[in-house]
Amino acid sequence: MDFLNIDSSSPTHTVAIDDVHKWEMYHRLQALQIPCQCFMHKPLQVELTSPIAAIHFWSIIQRLTAPRSQLVERLNLCWQKEMPQPNSSVD
Repeated sequence: MDFLNIDSSSPTHTVAIDDVHKWEMYHRLQALQIPCQCFMHKPLQVELTSPIAAIHFWSIIQRLTAPRSQLVERLNLCWQKEMPQPNSSVD
């Protein structure tokens, strides 16, 4: 599904998503202090000005639109990942 209208010359992007998810996404973006605008019967407008904002945006879209089974699978993969151990060098 293509939710995002990408125009690389502008940091503002249009999100084509159903109204229920649109408002939920809008409130989450607001909580993360990512500039966005949402009006009745209009697409959500999101301003992505940093890589972190883009990653947060992607994560929100995945959480709202991906099938539950896919989200569970990703979570299980995260639990299986080993964390790197800090260097325990003694000087």
